[in-house]
Amino acid sequence: ATIRINSECLLIQMTMKEVFSIVLLASLSHALPDLRDSIQIPIAKFEGEDALLTCVVRNQGNYSVIWKKQGQSKDIPDFLTVGHLKVTNNPRMDIIHDDGGDVWVLVIKSVIKEDSGTYLCVVNTEREMRSFHQLRVIPLTPLPPPVADSSIGINALSVLSEDGDWYNFSSCCHDHGVSPECDWMCILNSNGTIHPGMGRDICQKDYPSVISCMSDGRNHVPCCMEQGVPDSCLELCRGAYTQPQDNIQSHFSCLQVFPSIVQCSISGIGYIPSTPDSFAVRPVSKTTLKLTWTSTAEGSVPIDHFLVNLTRLQTFDDFYDYDQEPETSVPKAMQVTIPADLNMTEIENLSANTMYEISMSAVNKRGSSVPTKRIRVITKEPPQFPVDQDHMLEVPDTRSCCFMKGIKEERCLQRFCDPYTSDVTTLPDMMICAPWANEFFSCVANNIDHTDCCVSRGLPPICLNLCSGNVTKLDYHYFRCIPYISSYQSCVLTGYGVVPTRPLALNTLHVDNNYVILTWNTPSKLGETVTGYNVHYRPFGRRNEEYMHIGKVHPPYILEKLSPGMEYEVFVEPANTYGIGEPSSRIIFSTKTPVEKENLENIGFQYNYTECCLRVNVTPKCIPLCDYEAKMTDMRQLGPQCGEDFYKMLKCGVGGRNHKQCCQQRGVTKECLSLCVGVVTKESTHNPETCVEYMGNIAQCFQEGTGLIPSPVEHLRASNITKDSVTLTWDEPAQGNVSFYEIHYQEAQNLVERMMTMNHKITVNSDVFIETISNLDSKVLYEFFVVAYNEFGSSLPTTLLTINLTNFDEDLLHGVTTPPHSLTVAHQSVSFITVSWYPPELSHPTDRLKYRLYYQLFDDEAEQWNSVDTDVTVVRLEGLKPNSLYVLYATTLSEKGESQPSESLVVWTDPAYPAFVEPPTIHPINLVLEGSTITVLCIAMGAPMPLVSLYISGNLVKQEVTRHMVAVVKDITRDMGEVSCYADNGYGTPAQSSITIDISHRPHIEASELTLVTPGETAELLCQVEAWPEPNLVWWRDPNGRIPIIHGG
Repeated sequence: ATIRINSECLLIQMTMKEVFSIVLLASLSHALPDLRDSIQIPIAKFEGEDALLTCVVRNQGNYSVIWKKQGQSKDIPDFLTVGHLKVTNNPRMDIIHDDGGDVWVLVIKSVIKEDSGTYLCVVNTEREMRSFHQLRVIPLTPLPPPVADSSIGINALSVLSEDGDWYNFSSCCHDHGVSPECDWMCILNSNGTIHPGMGRDICQKDYPSVISCMSDGRNHVPCCMEQGVPDSCLELCRGAYTQPQDNIQSHFSCLQVFPSIVQCSISGIGYIPSTPDSFAVRPVSKTTLKLTWTSTAEGSVPIDHFLVNLTRLQTFDDFYDYDQEPETSVPKAMQVTIPADLNMTEIENLSANTMYEISMSAVNKRGSSVPTKRIRVITKEPPQFPVDQDHMLEVPDTRSCCFMKGIKEERCLQRFCDPYTSDVTTLPDMMICAPWANEFFSCVANNIDHTDCCVSRGLPPICLNLCSGNVTKLDYHYFRCIPYISSYQSCVLTGYGVVPTRPLALNTLHVDNNYVILTWNTPSKLGETVTGYNVHYRPFGRRNEEYMHIGKVHPPYILEKLSPGMEYEVFVEPANTYGIGEPSSRIIFSTKTPVEKENLENIGFQYNYTECCLRVNVTPKCIPLCDYEAKMTDMRQLGPQCGEDFYKMLKCGVGGRNHKQCCQQRGVTKECLSLCVGVVTKESTHNPETCVEYMGNIAQCFQEGTGLIPSPVEHLRASNITKDSVTLTWDEPAQGNVSFYEIHYQEAQNLVERMMTMNHKITVNSDVFIETISNLDSKVLYEFFVVAYNEFGSSLPTTLLTINLTNFDEDLLHGVTTPPHSLTVAHQSVSFITVSWYPPELSHPTDRLKYRLYYQLFDDEAEQWNSVDTDVTVVRLEGLKPNSLYVLYATTLSEKGESQPSESLVVWTDPAYPAFVEPPTIHPINLVLEGSTITVLCIAMGAPMPLVSLYISGNLVKQEVTRHMVAVVKDITRDMGEVSCYADNGYGTPAQSSITIDISHRPHIEASELTLVTPGETAELLCQVEAWPEPNLVWWRDPNGRIPIIHGG
């Protein structure tokens, strides 16, 4: 049994057999100091940081707390502090403690290497009590500035320290725009430690750039997989980082495996090649593409070869609808290997007038680089320019040609015979000018066949006749060519040789959440004539999504107002005074946000998380959280309000499936693994922030498991029970993808935690839902549960059968949930005890659970226990006797019945003490003016907490159940001089304490205005004056002259 004894409470978790011996032991024991809550986890600090060593001493009493450091001789430690007194001469050390508190903190400021060692917190009891605190100081070696030509890579620099290799990626981070206050993240230790810096929250925006620099263009995924890095974190191994969105599954943590990622990244820097630089593609003929690049790791990391991936696309643009069928119904992918000593190559025998998507990576025997950005380019003949530049810039007089052929209509001459204005052609123009179609299209073609250019621009087949100039009849079929008139115009001008060729080396300098910086080089032909460029972009992969256009820009150009987390396709066109030239290659980039979620396999069953929550009566306002794709805004807003429903939502999220293996693969820490099987434990709730880090990892496992892992068996029951056998039956799970069942059984245990490791099991085929278990002992209490298995995992046991073969006299016994566990006393007083517990480990997700708490006095021999039913996992027992020992236990109630009892809890109520009250404290006390405000403090003691009342001159002013009551009394009058504090808690005689205060007020005079006397008589004038403090009185005879009257004169 575990015993915790102090002056007010005895808390014991035990079986009933142990009660007498433990109570006897407790009665003979004294309350001793307890150091078990001290923080004894080893602490590591960098030089210059402050270290705080925390010692928690419960029940200190009159003992002293001493801090020591283990010296060279373990028998002679160095004394540092004794109580509040510092005895060491080290000015960097100090002690922090609040009187009456339990915490003693040893502070070591600006630690140095010599501070490393073992520190002892000692309580000077008869037999010393100690807690041990280990401090490790990591010395820092100054990091030299990064260099461009390192022996291990372009952006990495190794600096050796005593704690491993430090790697500095500051140069790369600077180039990628990492803010100066966050460049400390670019200094990593080989064990995964980050160089000390300021707060990490402000640097989240820089994570993508830091991760990209850490990878340095190398693909470390194979190493990470060998190190057990979960798939959700593998993107970090190839230099990618996606910012979390408002989705719980995007908030997964890679903290546990980050050291492995760092080690893989650093170990690969000197051996794996980085991404080829300046990768560009351009067509040299209808069937040949020319690729150029440079190697960023020449002379440092050997490269065996380059690998080019080409994918032939089905169409030029996804949203165009062509009449002509493509050469193949699906894209065709191919790989080309290129020798390592080349930086240029041509790929031949490709399909003519076809768009290809190309990327390249560098490969050696140790691994490969991250691929370059994907480039889209069309196979076509490059435009031919005359050698004579002067002749090249002469544009045919197509308008005169049309006029000579009989076209007199000005509208037709302007719209169709002038290649500079044809891009504004409309449908009415085409209908009006249709009779002269052959004339003006042949004049504009100028005896040049522009078909190849038009094919490369994606014009439909029906429109290609316009490009050749052979149009005999312009009918309604050509109306669909109107959207392509601008492309037709560009091809015509290209054929004339007056517009520039394609811009070269289109690339992205920087990509952020909602913008990208584009750069490109001027065209190789007529680049000097360019007056501006047109940028065309659209979301990648969306059908019927037209390009958006921005004109008259120059490189570098910032393309803004993009959506986060999307892929975009972009290209640019040059323009000069004659028109628009040839478009560049197309590149594809992704803005910085989470990638599209992976589609999960669905095996004919759709688990409804929300429906489960509704069935177990989750509060309606908390239903939005019953979603595997719950929004983080809802989590933050509703989380604090839905604490009572957490267990219900957790059980429904788990769905009766065992997700533990998936959670382990996703890097969930050991303390939080119980949540993956729907069990709440002390470890998972002791530090909630730890498990919150992994809620995205856990949610991913929950959703993936719903389509793969079998759901739990239903309605486990026992029948045909004999003295040595029992027959178990159950219903098939709702999700029927079961390969086999396992029946687990053993002798009943006192602790619920041992159920998952039962001694015996029987395997049953998936089509059998009944099994007889023989050769049982009639004198033993047995426990049974059934689990469903398939190739992906297993369900969880949701009900438990507990059978005593000797005493069983029923025909049918249903399985029930397990009892609550880990009962603890949250608070106790003279007349009440608050008890909390954790929900049962085994229960079906849709079980509507209630709890019953049994209690009675320890020495009460009555068979009937008192009980309280509740829907929550905490209850307050009222009306108890003071200074009494109570025994408690709990059970779980469900539709199938009541569970076995939980462990027992024995607890004392507090003793009762009559109320005591101190004299009232008044502020201000020296000078209280009539009409002013005073503050009164009543301090009372007693158990239970007393009802404190404030009376002023017999009138009740304020009343409150408390130990310290403060009252503000306004508009004080001169008759409010008696102030009393009164306290009563129902035990003993009520206590009262009073004081009298003097209230200062101005004089008040009462006198007769007229006194009549006869001459010669003595006149007696009376004047009554009331005032505080006592006033000085003066009589005046003449109000105007103010002649004083001498008393007796």
